[in-house]
Amino acid sequence: MSNTIEVPLIEVSFKKDNYTTLTLIVPPQELAVLSVINGPGLTEIGPVGRTKHYDSEEEYDRLMRVYGVDKKRNLLYVERAFGERHETRLADTMRKAVKHYATKDKPATKAKRVTKAASDGEDVKAVA
Repeated sequence: MSNTIEVPLIEVSFKKDNYTTLTLIVPPQELAVLSVINGPGLTEIGPVGRTKHYDSEEEYDRLMRVYGVDKKRNLLYVERAFGERHETRLADTMRKAVKHYATKDKPATKAKRVTKAASDGEDVKAVA
């Protein structure tokens, strides 16, 4: 059985510091990891109208490699977001995102704060 799930890509932004705001296009499962790292400063702009296929087992490993360890807690950021080696929770987050964003016909024009969600990293691209 395949663990591959097609998910929408989401545009988000967050303040890196007082002078830098980053805007990224990420899959929804990456929002959780970015939320753990950036706290309440993460803003979801909305879907960009594109999708990408992800395997939940490979995605967990990719997120682990991309975001690494929270040195203050000596814990991987992906573990803080989804639990230790919890590909099932990651896959559930991906499926929920597909349902959630399927109700949105057009890319969002209003930004909203992300307080609880999911995230990615290797394919993260800055938006000009």
